[in-house]
Amino acid sequence: MMKNIPAFSLWKKKKSNEGGIFFSVIGLLAIFALLLNTILADYRKNSLYFLETEWFYKLKTMENLAIQQYKSQNPTEQSGKYYFDEGRVEYKVAQNTIVFITKSRDFLRQRKHIEDKKEVADLVNH
Repeated sequence: MMKNIPAFSLWKKKKSNEGGIFFSVIGLLAIFALLLNTILADYRKNSLYFLETEWFYKLKTMENLAIQQYKSQNPTEQSGKYYFDEGRVEYKVAQNTIVFITKSRDFLRQRKHIEDKKEVADLVNH
């Protein structure tokens, strides 16, 4: 007697595990590694952005305080420094312009300095 075998079947009967799971596991690990890398890179970018924004405003505040002190003291020197907790502000008088240089160590306390130069005219002749 002959068996009745259907001509079309959606489910194929497997004889054994052909090929193993090695490439499947490696593929999943690669996908998770890429996902983790993307998440960590985005977190680092956002945290650095917020820290650099905080330092930007601290330096601008120090610079504005130094300008106010300069106006109130009426110094006669051609250069000087104002010291603050977060850094220092140097000024240099050149012709009819004062250059304020704000320096502070960055938030990681590395050797790199954040510098911001602002030329202020009309302070010499207040």
